[in-house]
Formats: sequence, C-alpha cells, structure tokens
Amino acid sequence: MYSRCPHCQTQQSVSAEQLRTSRGLLRCSACGERFDALVSLSEQADEEFKQDNTADFLPNPPKKPTPKVFWKVGGVLVSLILLAQILYFEGDNLIRQPRLRVGLLAICERLGCRLPEYKNLAEWAVSHSDFQAISDKRYVFSAAITNQAAFPQACPDIKLVLRDFTGQVVAERVFLGREYAAVDLLAANETAEISLAIATPSGVGKIGGYTFTLL
Repeated sequence: MYSRCPHCQTQQSVSAEQLRTSRGLLRCSACGERFDALVSLSEQADEEFKQDNTADFLPNPPKKPTPKVFWKVGGVLVSLILLAQILYFEGDNLIRQPRLRVGLLAICERLGCRLPEYKNLAEWAVSHSDFQAISDKRYVFSAAITNQAAFPQACPDIKLVLRDFTGQVVAERVFLGREYAAVDLLAANETAEISLAIATPSGVGKIGGYTFTLL
C-alpha cells in the first residue's frame, strides 16, 4: 500500500502493520511532518515513486525524556534530600521560627505530614506567682502563665524549689504540665492558672522562700 504526504506531496510505501501500530498517524521520512496516512491511502504507486524509490514512511517514534527532564527530576530529588538533612539537624530550631513554621505547616498540610509540637520557653510570660501557708505543713503554690507565641504550646513543666530562712534548699519537685493544666495545648495568648497543694516533708521547718522555673 501507498500513501502521499500532504505537506511535501511525496508518495511512499506503508504496511498494514505500520498503520495498525500508529493508528494511521505516520511521520514522513522526506519532510518529517506527521499526517493521517489513511486519507491518501492507495493500492498502487505513482510512476514517479517507482523510479524514485523513496524510503518508507516512519511510524511516530515514542517520545523520550529530554535531558532537561532528567535535570529537573534530579534537582527536585537533591532539594528534597537537602531539606531532609536541614530538618534532621536543625529541625528543632527551625520550627521555633514563626515565619518558617507557617511555611512548613502549609507544606505538611499538602504532604500529609505533621510537625512536632511548637515549644519555646522564651515565649511564656509569668504574670504572678504566690506561695501561701494553709497549715503548719501544707502550702498552696499559685501562678499564672501566658502563651505569647503565635502557635499553641503544650504547658511547660515547672520545677518548684523550697528554701528555709537561711536560703538552703529543703525540698524540690518537678510538676508536669498535665498535672496542673486542664488542656494539652494552650492556644496563642491564652493564660493558664496554676494552683498546686504542697505538703512539706517531715523534718522540714517553716518555708522561708521559693523559686520556680519553667522547663
């Protein structure tokens, strides 16, 4: 069988296998243009074709990835590896940066991942604290802390140190956030009221002072 290219008017031979494989769409070996070979399909060749004996039409070759595609894919992979290394070594510091955390939250939302909880002790403010005796050996420690971060934070742990009148440490204890807070996370600009009943150990006299530290 024969077909004529409508772009350069060159007639060339074509097989039924070529037509079936390419669904009739062929590329002219003379000018390189693609066209529908079924439109000008015929059983006999022109005299000019018999004398010229031009090469057959070529089926549409499959597209191969260009070098640019490989470079783009490689660039993306390198960027992901670099990002993973940065998060591994500097992740704790990065997620504390408000502007960076906003971007990371947006990325994780698309990828379906989850960032560690935001924690920055520098963004907790203590508005007041008090230590009052309610009996000879029982006291009440109270305080109020406010989350000044732009993101929710888990309530920090509290280290309470009791001292006698000479300044010597007579007792200390760490209270976990879940022991005094009613919620797991405190929203931005939200305040938590702390009230803890303290019983001093036996043998310890009157408390002369106290200090507490957020952990």
